[in-house]
Amino acid sequence: MKQHLLTKVDFLSTLSLIYSLQNFDQYQSLMIQFELNQLDRHSVVQPNFLVMDFLPPAILNHEPSIRLGFLSDRFLLDIRKYDRLTTGIVLDMYNRPDFATGLESRYVKNTIRTKGLEFVSTLKLFDRSRFRWNVNLLASFNDIINVEVPEQEYIANYAYLVSPRNNYSQNAMWSYRWGGLNEEGEPTILNDQGARLDAAEQSALVFSGVTISPNTGSINQFIDVADFFFQTRINWQSGGVMRKYIPAPSSAIDHHSDLIYRWRKPGDENLTDIPKLANYHLGRELITQNSTNSILSSDFVRLEEVQVGYHFPRHITAPMRMSRLSVSVQMNNIWFWARNAYGYDPRSVANNGLLSPQMPRQYSFSINASF
Repeated sequence: MKQHLLTKVDFLSTLSLIYSLQNFDQYQSLMIQFELNQLDRHSVVQPNFLVMDFLPPAILNHEPSIRLGFLSDRFLLDIRKYDRLTTGIVLDMYNRPDFATGLESRYVKNTIRTKGLEFVSTLKLFDRSRFRWNVNLLASFNDIINVEVPEQEYIANYAYLVSPRNNYSQNAMWSYRWGGLNEEGEPTILNDQGARLDAAEQSALVFSGVTISPNTGSINQFIDVADFFFQTRINWQSGGVMRKYIPAPSSAIDHHSDLIYRWRKPGDENLTDIPKLANYHLGRELITQNSTNSILSSDFVRLEEVQVGYHFPRHITAPMRMSRLSVSVQMNNIWFWARNAYGYDPRSVANNGLLSPQMPRQYSFSINASF
């Protein structure tokens, strides 16, 4: 098929179509373990899909891919799609068995779907003896969906807001629908009927997004001019969310600088989301710091790396009995753009929204020699 197409489409130099199907039931997966002589599920040499308790999981994976090459493969494009269903037995961490049974724990069916679409492109824009310019483009979408997992009964705490739910991503995060401060400076939330509440009720929960961005990519450039070389790397991600820390002023120690913007007098509820100073209460803190007004986008674009270097010519390295000698200077964390209004770097934001110092700009000098 490839040869037939190439006789009619001159610019198409490569066409490769591959379809991979993996279909193992739990006992077939167990036989793979036996053949590898690895029964320890934590072994580093064991296949990475044998990770669940007791019988290893059943695997059903569909993975088509295509490779296209144009103009004698100066431009290459690889596209891969995968859709993997993993079914096994796991310990139910959220629901204890009836005490009348005499059992201390129970195991339940667990099914997750891992799916993604990946693009890799290599572009040879220029290829001359004294000048070369290559560009690599990578982009991917990846997500893990809970198909059938044990679900936790509602508990008003932080852990429930990120606990597994069927038909949602494993990285899903939930929040209380923010209702603003009331006239007394206390936080409120809205239930699904729009009524104001001052307690953390399940009816006020809404899906806020995923904490790990499903869309990622990078652009890498490689330029050679005579004996000089130049490299850049740009990374990006989109589709994820994170929290902004909102203090809940109380008797508990909190040194956050935003405390100066707390509610102080009637009317301040129109200016701030930070409640008044009051005695500590877990529910009050929960809805203050985990409502929809704390959600920020974690999308960003980052100029990760720039490197400039020089390869010494052969007439310099040969007398020193070197086959290769190069020097380079490199700079990392050069430029950053964030979609959120505060410019927060997701790498510096904790799960509760507290900020840590951003990674500083780094400079380095290197010498590489081969003998």
